[in-house]
Amino acid sequence: MDKFLSHKRTFDDNKASTSAQTSIVPKIKSRKYSQEYLNFEFTITEVNGEEKPLCVIYSKILAADSMKPNKLKRHFETLHAIEIVETMFGDNFAKELQSIPLSNDTVSRRIDDVEQQLFGKLRDKLFSIQLDEATDSNKDVHFIAYVRFWDEEENLPEAEKFRDGLFLMKLSYLVDIFEKLNILNLQLQGSNVHMFDTRDKINAFCRKLELWSRNLKQKNLEMLENADKCVKTYKTEEQHVEVVYKTIEYHLAMLAKNFKKYFFAEDNLIASYEWVRDPFQNTPEGFSSTEEESFIDFTSSGEIKRQFCNKTLFQFWAEVDEFSELKTKAFRILLPFSTSYLSETGFSAVAALKTKYRSQLNIEKELRVSISNIKPSFENLCSARQAHGSH
Repeated sequence: MDKFLSHKRTFDDNKASTSAQTSIVPKIKSRKYSQEYLNFEFTITEVNGEEKPLCVIYSKILAADSMKPNKLKRHFETLHAIEIVETMFGDNFAKELQSIPLSNDTVSRRIDDVEQQLFGKLRDKLFSIQLDEATDSNKDVHFIAYVRFWDEEENLPEAEKFRDGLFLMKLSYLVDIFEKLNILNLQLQGSNVHMFDTRDKINAFCRKLELWSRNLKQKNLEMLENADKCVKTYKTEEQHVEVVYKTIEYHLAMLAKNFKKYFFAEDNLIASYEWVRDPFQNTPEGFSSTEEESFIDFTSSGEIKRQFCNKTLFQFWAEVDEFSELKTKAFRILLPFSTSYLSETGFSAVAALKTKYRSQLNIEKELRVSISNIKPSFENLCSARQAHGSH
């Protein structure tokens, strides 16, 4: 390996120059924009006749070869996370976060460094040790050791931040708001979620943001449990407490603004579909005279009204066979996916099936069985096989 790394390649400059002049430069294929990229806060712009991704948060134009989901996701998870840290803790913390390298080699070196630091700290120190072993699912035996000792050098600058009241109050707020966002994220997940469910959940969260902002103006932090306890703990630091209130107020306002911008841009369009959710309370728009007459007959049926109260939207419209045109229109509204939950579930199944030990496995059939809710037709499978006479 050393020889390979230290080996220097030499070549004729004239020959290389001639080869470069005569070679044909292949045309570079560029990836086309997809509406799914809005999930990463990206839209499209054209620069000198070339499509390039545009971040709607930072108004930053990336290179054309960055128009790939993994690169856009990396931008979303890094720069936007840095924006939150900068808002809550200032420029210095954001710069520290940007300076953290995350390559495999860097992480590996840090692991080795931690090991060497531990050995260095244990020399000439009094310590106790705890040993245990266990067997995993593969019947491999693992041996683990814990060491307890007193480290006089543990009082590092990073530890000092956790004695800073202002830092702890802001951190406790981040814990609370991310918990709220995680709860919302879980509410949006599900296999049969449609646009009305998603809109209701997001609308409820936006109303909660308005409620929290009103409570905040009255110095009420009951909705943010950890922040409330932390502010009460450091209430003597009045100047810092006031900074925390203003910071939280600003962040809640920005959250509400961005939620309305991205999730309620087509609110009027979704409102025009309310007849699908409750045909007995809402009148559809844009129907022809024949369709309106059919809708009147549909909503005048007592039996249909009784069924509507006892079934989900999908079940209800699936059984409206007599009014096929209305049924088709309703399913064109209900069927589009409102979240990427199912795709994420599928890729999670891929990660479980296709590990590094089975990297060459063609998982098409296995993946279908893992994520499909269609049950096999066991009767047909059994009828295609002849039973042994002895059985």
